[in-house]
Amino acid sequence: MPLRGLNRAPIYLDILSQVFRIASYPARGISRRTFISTPTLRNIKDDDPSEADWLEEIYDPITKKLRVDSSNESDREDIETELRRKIAQLEGELVELRNQDPSSDDDFLSALSEKGKDRALEGITEMAREALKGFDVNSPELNLRDDGMQRKDPSLRKRRMKSRATASDGDAAILEKFNALLAKSASSKWDPITRKELWRWYSRCKLKQPSFSELLSEHDWNVLWTSQGKISVSNPDRMPHLKILAEDIIASGGQLTGHQHLLYIEALYLAKQESEAIKLWADSEKPLGLSQEFGDSFWMLGVRMYAAIGDPHRAEAVAFRYLDSLDGNDARVFLPIIKAWNQSQDPAASRKAWTLYLHLKERLGQDMKMEDYDEASLSFLSAGKKGLALAVFKDMMISGESSTDQDSTNVYKRALGIVGDLRSLTVDAAEANKISLEALTALPRKLQNKFFYGSWMKKLIGMGEVDSAAMVIELMYERGVQPDSKHMNGIIGAWLRSGNATDQKKAEAMAQDMIQERLEFTQRRRYESSILGDKSKPTSGTAAARPGSIPNFVRRQVPPATIETFSVLVLYYLRRGQHEKISMLNAILAPAEIEPNAYFMNHLMFSDFRSGGHRKAWSTFKELTLRTKNPVKPDLETFLCLWDCMKFHVDKTKNRDSHGFPTCRKLFSKTMAWFENSQTRAKKEDFTQSAYNEIVRCFSLAEDQGGTLVALHAMNRAFGLYPDKDTARIIVLQIARLGADNARARRLNLSSKNTRLNVAKAAKVLETLAKRRRGSLEEKGIDIEAMDSAGRGAEDLFLVSELLRIAIARDGMDPEGVAAEVKRAAYVMGMEGLETGDYLSTQQS
Repeated sequence: MPLRGLNRAPIYLDILSQVFRIASYPARGISRRTFISTPTLRNIKDDDPSEADWLEEIYDPITKKLRVDSSNESDREDIETELRRKIAQLEGELVELRNQDPSSDDDFLSALSEKGKDRALEGITEMAREALKGFDVNSPELNLRDDGMQRKDPSLRKRRMKSRATASDGDAAILEKFNALLAKSASSKWDPITRKELWRWYSRCKLKQPSFSELLSEHDWNVLWTSQGKISVSNPDRMPHLKILAEDIIASGGQLTGHQHLLYIEALYLAKQESEAIKLWADSEKPLGLSQEFGDSFWMLGVRMYAAIGDPHRAEAVAFRYLDSLDGNDARVFLPIIKAWNQSQDPAASRKAWTLYLHLKERLGQDMKMEDYDEASLSFLSAGKKGLALAVFKDMMISGESSTDQDSTNVYKRALGIVGDLRSLTVDAAEANKISLEALTALPRKLQNKFFYGSWMKKLIGMGEVDSAAMVIELMYERGVQPDSKHMNGIIGAWLRSGNATDQKKAEAMAQDMIQERLEFTQRRRYESSILGDKSKPTSGTAAARPGSIPNFVRRQVPPATIETFSVLVLYYLRRGQHEKISMLNAILAPAEIEPNAYFMNHLMFSDFRSGGHRKAWSTFKELTLRTKNPVKPDLETFLCLWDCMKFHVDKTKNRDSHGFPTCRKLFSKTMAWFENSQTRAKKEDFTQSAYNEIVRCFSLAEDQGGTLVALHAMNRAFGLYPDKDTARIIVLQIARLGADNARARRLNLSSKNTRLNVAKAAKVLETLAKRRRGSLEEKGIDIEAMDSAGRGAEDLFLVSELLRIAIARDGMDPEGVAAEVKRAAYVMGMEGLETGDYLSTQQS
């Protein structure tokens, strides 16, 4: 009688033996939960030794064969019955295991050693693979895959075991993606893309599985926190993300570190939850406020929050408790309180703020940095307290001097008769009321000048505090110091660059008033110097500030405009494409009796080029540089503008009229003559490779191979520059363009077959020249690879020169004719006698 299922018996017996074996791995003395109802090997031997003996008797685990007499049919039936019973019991237990709460396995797994856990999982996996034939072993529900990360990260293994039990295929994929990003973020913490992706998949996991945060380990939270806590412009959501993480950690029963706790409080405050943040801060005083590691940050955070909500009284109390009672060592805790008092409507706010500033100086002493002075000064200045701001800036300017009699702290002490330090000074500013603020803010005579104020304005503009710099102008008027035009020009330029429409209107209004003052000044001067002029006296005084034209704090007598005023405006109008206003500025120069400079001329030329064409720009250049009285001296930017115009002029696809603008050779002659002029000689370093290639491109568009060759050698002699890859590409395209008989062909459509063929031919010629040259040098024992940069550059110049000579001789011209053509080009370009090399390639071919 055939025994049904007997061929499966060895497999199931092997599974049973694995279950019995793995159950005995936990270390001795460790209590653990029994694996469902499966008897351990110890239980089998203690309770029913015959059962274990029977198993060992009928099954050999090594050969995985039954020890049964095949001729004894009754024995086979008994064995089959018993095996079926045990298999059914095992399958029932496995089903029960799948259906029960996954968290109930925690005690069992925790009772095992790490090695035991691994073996248990391996055994269960193998058992499920063979026994549960009705299930798909690759399904997400079973999670029978054995990857390395399960072994390396127990929390990851735990997370997978718990989530897979109820997860759908889509949820499992989301979890796998999160796990991969978490591992990647642990090794590349500062990668912005990984950081964003990790947060996105973390949010998706929480959405799909609300209890997901309970599955994360402390290591997982640390990786998430480190990733999202990076301070970077690419991480604008840093604080909102940290707030969410902190709340998730707390909700999952975790504990925040001291650093995380402080950031969580700050994040709450930034999320407009001020009351919750302050309450949490107050409740955290004992664990954090007394901590040596986090104490300074904790008290500083409290002061900043109280100051920001407009409660300087509480902020003061916290600051002095930190400094006096807890021996705090960072007096910069006063800075946010000074700002809070300056913004307060309290009648005594100014004196209290000043008193705290003196405390700050007294406690910091020589450790007070420029940034501290800047912050205090801006705090007073932004509140309109210009005198106190000036006193702070004065302290900064004299801080490095040996004599500090004029220091605000010493002035204050002398006024009140205080001996010693100011630590006992009360914060209610009772002492400060005894003297006037004017006495406290008096400037030493040596600093009462426009240079002192100018340095302050320059610093403020550099910090981006343009409105504050404008208030310094008002302060100069109040102190009897007349500002210069350059002070006003600096503010105008900064306002125009700000991008703010209101600031730009203020700048234009201020500039217009300065121009009006200049026109009235020249009118008065002409009237006074004229004998036969108009007897009607012109308007006197200065340009009266028109209502609403400029801010109240600079609505005073303005200095007259200078060429710098016009230059700042012309740049602003050029960038905005307001060419009509540029023309108006140019027309005003003559009646204002202001001579243009190269900067103004350059921007006027650019405006002409963009609005009226390159010929208009050339006309402006000639008009301003060739006039008999006070001609403008061009600079490098002038000629770069002209070469920009030249690129349009010689491009036959854009311009067919060659009149009204010089040739490339003539313009090159002017450019090099200007450079060689001893009075206007520019630095070689100012002439860049980009400018070099721009000139070569113009000669190429003009199909002037002789001029190109001369320009390459002339620029090498003058500026020390050599051809680069872009130069070679320009020249190859120039040669490929030869022979084109219409503008469309000259456009060189690189996608066309003919163009690609011509380019390939030119490149092939250059490659052949390079091979010949290399062989010639090797015969002489010269290795090109061993040359320095100048040597290799000279070789590149030689190769492109030979390529250009071949192009010149394309119609059968002999070497002498080529040399004559190059000589003619050199003469027109003002480069007579320039050495350009020999025509070796033709002689060798």
